[in-house]
Amino acid sequence: MGLFETFSADTDLQKNGKWVEYGDCRVLIAFAGDGNPEYEKAMERHTRPYRRYLDSDKMIMSDSMKKQVHEAVVAAYAHAVVRNWENVKEGDQEIQYSPQEAKRIMLKLPAFFADVREFAGNISNYQSESDEFDEKNL
Repeated sequence: MGLFETFSADTDLQKNGKWVEYGDCRVLIAFAGDGNPEYEKAMERHTRPYRRYLDSDKMIMSDSMKKQVHEAVVAAYAHAVVRNWENVKEGDQEIQYSPQEAKRIMLKLPAFFADVREFAGNISNYQSESDEFDEKNL
């Protein structure tokens, strides 16, 4: 497999997302990168107040500032990467999808946010279904 097969992806999947199963629920996760223009806009919008800190590798951030930056990144993911979900419950209460709820849950469950971030950053998750079928049958 060459570079193009490895790094090209279905642009619709990148923008609109792919369903990921988490036990009894599932979450629609879009690509976190150039193939998803909403992600780029959301990251710019939510992290703009911290741009000076993010662009400098020499700038030292306080714990408070790190928390604010993390919350801004989670907000960007909530608005542009987590697109929908089904059967998400907190206790017995089903939670309807909204970007605000997605942000709240990702902040409350850091391991879930880490998993979303890992999945959303892997371009191979957004290759077309026919590409995946062909690879499995080679």
